[in-house]
Amino acid sequence: METKKLSASKFSLGYGLIIGALLIILSLVLNMFGMKQAQNYNWISYVIILAGIIWGSLVYRNSYSEGLITYGQSFSVGFLIGLYAAILSTIFSFIYLSYINPGSINEILEITRENLYDQELSDDQIEQAMNFTEKMTTPIIMSGIVLIWNTICAVVFALIVSIFVKKEQ
Repeated sequence: METKKLSASKFSLGYGLIIGALLIILSLVLNMFGMKQAQNYNWISYVIILAGIIWGSLVYRNSYSEGLITYGQSFSVGFLIGLYAAILSTIFSFIYLSYINPGSINEILEITRENLYDQELSDDQIEQAMNFTEKMTTPIIMSGIVLIWNTICAVVFALIVSIFVKKEQ
């Protein structure tokens, strides 16, 4: 039986879009229930990215690479899946923060101010921190942070997953 040939980038695009869509759905659900600002739920997005990289790498190895895959090929597939998911979730973050719910930035600033008061900082320290936070909480900067962080996660997860997925002759 002959296996189908498909480039890693084309294959990864489909899985990356699926994982990115799942991240968007998670974000919408958390926002709908007012849980987006709670850091307790961030781990769910990491699980989705990790599971997507594992799933996509295994499918690529077994269905498109004749059951064999080098560490480098596995890393490429996993990284590209994570990168495409990161790009899609970044685009969504920008649209969400700019057009769908621009008030969420004010919520972030309010939560930050409350946290600073809880730390019993002086008024000058709080104002300095808030000035910096206000500069960093624009849709472009926040979306850029999402892209960078999700890409770093994709690299780390792909490096680890590739150790277990690789299967050479």
